Amino acid sequence: MTGPGSATSHEVASVLVVDDAPEVAALLEPLLRARGFLVSIAADGCSALEIIHRETPDVVILDIGLPDIDGFDVCQQAVDAGVPLVLLLSARSDEADRIRGFAAGAADYVVKPFSPREVGLRVDGLLRRATSTLDRTALQSQRDAIASEYERAREVKRQFLTNVSHE
Repeated sequence: MTGPGSATSHEVASVLVVDDAPEVAALLEPLLRARGFLVSIAADGCSALEIIHRETPDVVILDIGLPDIDGFDVCQQAVDAGVPLVLLLSARSDEADRIRGFAAGAADYVVKPFSPREVGLRVDGLLRRATSTLDRTALQSQRDAIASEYERAREVKRQFLTNVSHE
């Protein structure tokens, strides 16, 4: 696994699919692997949290209706553990559920039945936007460091000129 938010266009991103319905994993796993992702599968919340804490996947595709732990709670814990992107995948289509999912930290919400290709494209989009944001943040940090170094050099030069003129 690559760690939180570390996947770029040149690295392999890791995706954890969490759903108690084996047919969902059977649909998504080969599609995600074909798109170049490392894929892990969990059938319940406890297994998902173990994988999240051990591997910190880049993306978690998470069903809300899990047999042991509420998916909203797993979402919140995943975000708290450093998973940057959680896509909720649920049969629940009510606005209240979608809002609760986003409030728990989800980056996206897809209602079942779903198109596996659409889910793959949504994962691509989430990673692209996250990478773009990280790239912009890194670029701004570099600019800030250069500006700070420039100001420091100007101050050293000013002090040098002041010392020279007093001699």
